Amino acid sequence: MFGSVASDPTVSRLLSTLAADAPAALAAINTARAGARRAAWAHAGAHAPDHLISAKNPLIIDLDATLVTAHSEKEHAAPTYKRGFGHHPLAAFLDHGQTGTGEPLALQLRPGNAGSNTAADHLTVIAEALRQLPFPTAGRVGHKVLIRTDGAGGTHEVVEYLSKRALSYSLGFGLTTTMVARLSLIPDQVWTPAYDAEEAPREGAWVAELTGLLDLTAWPAGMRVIVRKERPHPGAQLRFTDADGLRLTAFITNTRGRQLAPADHPTDLGKATMPNTRKDTQNTHRSPRQPTTSAARKIEARARRNHEKESWRSKMCASSASG
Repeated sequence: MFGSVASDPTVSRLLSTLAADAPAALAAINTARAGARRAAWAHAGAHAPDHLISAKNPLIIDLDATLVTAHSEKEHAAPTYKRGFGHHPLAAFLDHGQTGTGEPLALQLRPGNAGSNTAADHLTVIAEALRQLPFPTAGRVGHKVLIRTDGAGGTHEVVEYLSKRALSYSLGFGLTTTMVARLSLIPDQVWTPAYDAEEAPREGAWVAELTGLLDLTAWPAGMRVIVRKERPHPGAQLRFTDADGLRLTAFITNTRGRQLAPADHPTDLGKATMPNTRKDTQNTHRSPRQPTTSAARKIEARARRNHEKESWRSKMCASSASG
């Protein structure tokens, strides 16, 4: 299909020629990649990753950095934060879900001592990844695309950029001691079980929304703060920002949904649902002469908890909107 295999010297000369004008060569390669992806997705039809995407069912782009060890003096190799030596590239992959592997969209080569939370690098990779998608992504893309990354991307610059381009996002967020102290203001019944990747309740993990208890005026409107607390794994060391013997993590998002959130995939927040409070309340109604059974008491307790959760969620959303 591709003709005879080129010899090593031919490949070497080609790479030397391309390296003479690396920006132009990379631009041409990226254009070709985007064209190939557009054709492949068009042929995939209903099986294409962008088929029927929406704000409730977004196309998810994951950003993450990785360390690549260099065993000799390579160009831009440098000491890493893990006391190694090599490179620290930042990549963007399209998430195909549990039934598929990630699809590479963009990659920025960086020296080993590149910062983990360098906003400029994240913005560059996000922009390159969006240009690889086979539909218009200039200007305001819309919430049909969701950007997901760890706490390294949870900076003001990145959140501002994503908000201006109307992208959905789910980013790791570092909690301060002041924020952790405010967790005590959340009623115990508001904490709801976290879900794992299979959307089953995860034992020893709970989530709640902290938005309305924080001063978020310096952040874009609509940003929510979701906190998860869970029992640490055996042998894990707690941090100064953990509390009550539980590991605390948080993420920020502009997606709208209930408080129930998967523990491993927080961006699925919109898929989680809460029981129908009104229906449960109606089911608990009984005449004064009807005996109070254990099942009825459980239903009443659940209805009260659901009502309290709905009230808390409404308060959080109202506070977020006013901010």
